[in-house]
Amino acid sequence: MKGKSCKGALEQLPHTLDSDERYINHIINELKKVSQIVRTMNATLYVAPIVTPPIIKRTAITNRYKHAIELMNRTIEDQADNLDYVFVPLEETLSHDDFIDSCCHLSKDGATKVAATILSLGF
Repeated sequence: MKGKSCKGALEQLPHTLDSDERYINHIINELKKVSQIVRTMNATLYVAPIVTPPIIKRTAITNRYKHAIELMNRTIEDQADNLDYVFVPLEETLSHDDFIDSCCHLSKDGATKVAATILSLGF
């Protein structure tokens, strides 16, 4: 019962421009923290977007997650130069067959494609 009421509450909370801005600022602040740590280590940070297979069943909750993922991905791509990390573009690299489930877990072939993309960027 508790899980159902929580899910219902999430479906009733629409995202707004203000909530999007707070979320984006949170992402940027966390990226800044990680970037600072990596700089002190004299290392290179590679940041990849969240990539999921197409979701077949669309609901209010999956649309909210999709919106959050899109904001995250756009923010990490936009901030790469400002925060001195390498953005790893994966959207065009992976296909539906590269996932083993409807979440985000990669098959062996999918993982190999991600590794090859990171290596091609100079890792």
